[in-house]
Amino acid sequence: MCTSRTEIGAEQRPDRKRPWRMSEEPEHLERDIEMKALNILKRFAKDEDGAVTVDWVVLTAAIVGLGLIVMTAIRPGVSALATNIGDELSGWEVGVPEIPGS
Repeated sequence: MCTSRTEIGAEQRPDRKRPWRMSEEPEHLERDIEMKALNILKRFAKDEDGAVTVDWVVLTAAIVGLGLIVMTAIRPGVSALATNIGDELSGWEVGVPEIPGS
């Protein structure tokens, strides 16, 4: 008596291939391991997700590097401008205006 779906499916469709599994015989074990490793390598070679990830990492690193270079180039000018603005505003007096006639 079979209890799993795969066994039921195999009984109903005898022409259907069974899933690949490693041989239990010692003389075929090494060949089966080699075949499994080869299949893993073939899938890895076809997979492009890793290449896309590397592209995004390189692009992001280039953008961050460019931003750091720009910040290094404009920092002295921005610092000098901020100092000039601070000096100009330090002479101003801010307060509540007086209402004439009171």
